[in-house]
Amino acid sequence: MIIASAALFLILIGIPRTKVESGNGTFNRLLHWIGQNTLPIYLVHIIVLESLHLGLLGFFLPYTHDLLIDVPVVAFVTFVLSSTIIYVLKKIPHVSKLMG
Repeated sequence: MIIASAALFLILIGIPRTKVESGNGTFNRLLHWIGQNTLPIYLVHIIVLESLHLGLLGFFLPYTHDLLIDVPVVAFVTFVLSSTIIYVLKKIPHVSKLMG
């Protein structure tokens, strides 16, 4: 996981700044929001992963036992759910002050 994270970091810092800034406004706002909320997303993602594994969210993810499919699907679903939880929590006035 450390190697994959480092590789993704190196890929992302290799993108010229002008390409990102000249892109779609919605995409830039989304990237900025994710950048501002990486710590809360990181802190919530393990709760989401465990909830998916135990079925606490009301559904289980169907596993194909093919890692090339399962890992990206679980990562994407976890990221989307974690981001959604943080987005909703940030809409609550007193909670948003606690989260920064």
